[in-house]
Amino acid sequence: MYVREYLQFAASANGIRKPRVRIAELIERTGLGREAHKVIGELSKGYRQRVGLAQALLHDPPVLILDEPTSGLDPNQLAEIRQLIQALGREKTVIFSTHIMQEVQAICDRVVIVDRGKLVADDPIDRLQRRLTGDSSLLVQFDRVVDERKLAAIVGVAGVTRGKSPHSYRLLLRAEADPRAEVFRFAVANDLVLLGLTREELSVEEVFRALTTAAP
Repeated sequence: MYVREYLQFAASANGIRKPRVRIAELIERTGLGREAHKVIGELSKGYRQRVGLAQALLHDPPVLILDEPTSGLDPNQLAEIRQLIQALGREKTVIFSTHIMQEVQAICDRVVIVDRGKLVADDPIDRLQRRLTGDSSLLVQFDRVVDERKLAAIVGVAGVTRGKSPHSYRLLLRAEADPRAEVFRFAVANDLVLLGLTREELSVEEVFRALTTAAP
């Protein structure tokens, strides 16, 4: 079946009013313009994914559920499908299942993790990344030794420990704090060279492994 023919069939089955207008809109939006005259079986996997998205969007659902939408795509197709899903997510709720944690980190703003039938996490990504480490931390490095008491006095800093590198310090942050600008001003005020400033958080993959490899 041809792409446009398939979408016309799906529109008819869903009782879509003015199907030609809606199909034209979705073909343009999903980037199927050059492929609309082709047989679906002749398309690459990336374009077949686009056809599936166009079909799912025909009746403009408020919630879109996708199962492994980026599986098996090459890097270019992957980037294009990511952009399309992110654009859709600005207009409607998009739920998709995947085992590729890099995709979760690149696309999602909220994560649900199910392990052996049990819900083990349901959080926004930033909160999920702090879940196992408590408050996040900043790893800073200067060109010389700094009085830790002065670092601890920076607004938003809950505590200070020594880092592994020379003249480096781990600043433990208070909830929701982001004192990076204050650290920069501290360095300027004390005539210090700021050699490094890195926010430390677990990746989604690290959180997933920690939550799903625990003993049952």
